[in-house]
Amino acid sequence: IDWVEKMKPMITKQGEKQILLGKYETGRLIGEGGYAQVKIGTNITNQQKVAIKFIKKDLEDHKMIERLQREISLLCLVDHPNIVKVTFFIFLF
Repeated sequence: IDWVEKMKPMITKQGEKQILLGKYETGRLIGEGGYAQVKIGTNITNQQKVAIKFIKKDLEDHKMIERLQREISLLCLVDHPNIVKVTFFIFLF
C-alpha cells in the first residue's frame, strides 16, 4: 500500500475542495522537490495559512526516513518570520 492509499481516509471532498484531517483545506502546489510536494493549505476553523508537505515516494529506504526525521527536527527548532513554522506532522508508515 502506498502513501496515497494511506491518505485517502484522511482526505474528504467538499464540492471542489479537498479537506485534510477534517481541518485543512488543500490549495495549489507551491513547491516540489525530489521526494515531496508542498501545497498551500488553510485551517478551516481560523483561516490561518499553512504549508502541507506530501511525501511522493514510499519511504522504505532507511536513509531517506532518517533524512526526513532530521529535517522535521530542525524545522521544529526554527523560529523565523520568513520560514514556515512546523506545528505538527504525521508519519503514515
